[in-house]
Amino acid sequence: MTIALHDIEAARRRIAEMTGHDSGAFCYPNGNYDGRVIQEVERAGYQCAVSTEPGLNSKETNRFSLKRIPAISDLARFVKASSGFELAQARLRSNPPRSGRVE
Repeated sequence: MTIALHDIEAARRRIAEMTGHDSGAFCYPNGNYDGRVIQEVERAGYQCAVSTEPGLNSKETNRFSLKRIPAISDLARFVKASSGFELAQARLRSNPPRSGRVE
């Protein structure tokens, strides 16, 4: 057993003891992870893990490197962020469509 796997499993047991519930989701401490850590999280029996990378997920997203939507207290802004509107808006701002007549 690797040190990482030992630590991951110990944390899972401690959280289950404290809450009375076993979690199937893992959160990488400080957002630090790589392929080796992903393998250890899988070996520990987790079903998924979240990163600190902001964004939306799709069915192609690796379930052990899920992105997050930042917590927002304004409901309207949260809806925009979670719908993908803000991501599309940012893409348009960085690469606006060309306008004008095509001859």
